[in-house]
Amino acid sequence: MATKISPAATSRELRKAVRRPGRLEQAFNARSRLDLSSWVISVAHYTHPSLALTKALLYSALASVVTTKLPVLAAHLPALPAPQIWTRMAILDLEKVVTFLPDAGMDFTALQHTLEAEFERPMEFREDLALWRMWVFTDGTVVFGYDHSIGDGQSGPAFHAQLLAALSLLPTDPPEVSSIVDLGAITAELTPAIESVADMSVPLSQVVGGLLQEHVPWMDRKARCAWTGNPNLPHIELTCRVRVAYASPADAAKLLAVARAHKTTVTCVLHTLSILIVSRMIHEADSGAGVKYETIPSAIPISLRSQVGTPTTAMCNHVSTYTSHRGIFPKDVAAAPVSPASFPWAEATKLGAELKRARPEAAQRIGAIKYLFGKYDKHYLDKLGKKRSYGFELSNLGAFPKGEKKDGTEEGGGWAIRELWFVQSDATLGAVVKLNLVGSPEGGLGISITWGKGAIGDEFAETWVKRFKEGMQALIAE
Repeated sequence: MATKISPAATSRELRKAVRRPGRLEQAFNARSRLDLSSWVISVAHYTHPSLALTKALLYSALASVVTTKLPVLAAHLPALPAPQIWTRMAILDLEKVVTFLPDAGMDFTALQHTLEAEFERPMEFREDLALWRMWVFTDGTVVFGYDHSIGDGQSGPAFHAQLLAALSLLPTDPPEVSSIVDLGAITAELTPAIESVADMSVPLSQVVGGLLQEHVPWMDRKARCAWTGNPNLPHIELTCRVRVAYASPADAAKLLAVARAHKTTVTCVLHTLSILIVSRMIHEADSGAGVKYETIPSAIPISLRSQVGTPTTAMCNHVSTYTSHRGIFPKDVAAAPVSPASFPWAEATKLGAELKRARPEAAQRIGAIKYLFGKYDKHYLDKLGKKRSYGFELSNLGAFPKGEKKDGTEEGGGWAIRELWFVQSDATLGAVVKLNLVGSPEGGLGISITWGKGAIGDEFAETWVKRFKEGMQALIAE
């Protein structure tokens, strides 16, 4: 049974965080449980010249990570409607959270099916279960899924960086270990909540604007003319489609080079490419009758870690979001074959400038949560059956966190991570199409595309995926 973390085993800051969780953790928890958005998932392919990722190796490494590096993996919240007070589990049974599966395969089909199946499965909140799960394929592909209440997107690569370091310190033939981890042995501290390390104050004008948008949305002309696919379904929906791709280090380097050559970033290039493709498909669906849409509402998460000094290897929720309306490209621009010559670089550069200006004030967006005054249930449930908020979302987690170094060299022990992916569902209330990016340790780019059932037709989404891959290849062809 879960117990409150012992004061003797923690710092004053940790005790405060556990006993009096911040509003943001409560809000994240309310969101993840209400719309049952399933796991935030980070996938890594582990390799070793001569070893397989056995249960003995994995369990030993996991026990080390939980007790010495990432104590949030031992965190627990009671089932609703009990008060949401963070507690530490007394023990963690790895057999209950780790599942071993056959080979993932090189065409990503088995991986995609596994991700879709797990996204569709309702999350369980029990006192004997942690807020994370793991699925391990025999080829060393590790799927790490965690509740959004204990980590943002960058927390996935952070976990894999810690697991990789732990594996490198183990003997090549460790003895069989128990699946039971004694959580009383935890020595690490929780990462501080974002509101304790960042200025969360919100200007009055932003509060008023948010209230008007929430309660009288018909006053927002941009929202009325915005393409957001189908309305939110009137009920909670778990089914999510997943498509996975991987850009080799050579192709990722070409993409970075072409972005820098035009004084922009990979995030802005792929975001602009995505809006370009959606614009083309909107024009095609309209059949020349006159497009009634003017913009595509977009969301781009912004990490706050660099602003508050949070390590890249920490698990926490230190993230905000930049939202904007992107203009639908004219028909002639959208219909042109994608190439470095025809690409709308001005839009990519403009987006980059907007993101740069938005970063210093990004924390204010999270601070606005307090003006819900605890009515998180009503806030999100009221969105069911109504116009979707966003047509597109791009999440780029950036480069893989650098591991700890010893004697001037990076820890490795023969273990390495080749491919890496970030996958999120948010099938009920999320954007129509979500593009998720993350850099791998070897310099490649993991790409996943997701869309919730009912957000848009599968034929539309599959065509978008195909055109996105073709467009990205066209940009790096030269």
